[in-house]
Amino acid sequence: MKHAMVFISRALLSGLLIVVPLYLATLLLLKLMKSFLGLVRPIALLLPDWLPAETALSLLLVLLICFLVGIAVRTRQLVEGGEQWTRQCRCK
Repeated sequence: MKHAMVFISRALLSGLLIVVPLYLATLLLLKLMKSFLGLVRPIALLLPDWLPAETALSLLLVLLICFLVGIAVRTRQLVEGGEQWTRQCRCK
């Protein structure tokens, strides 16, 4: 019986560690898209009515921002600067 409880609790915890971050990331993505609707509305009005342009453009804007942040993080200068800053902090 104890082994079954351990198995169930571990499986539940593992599932929560996967599902909860995905759920929170989805909520954050939707909130960001909603906040960008006002920015993309003028451009969306230029596109045909049958196209869900506001939603698509706000999603593209969020993905573009994520892409640019990813590039900035991967930039060599930022990586080296971060390592140098870490070394300076450790010395103090």
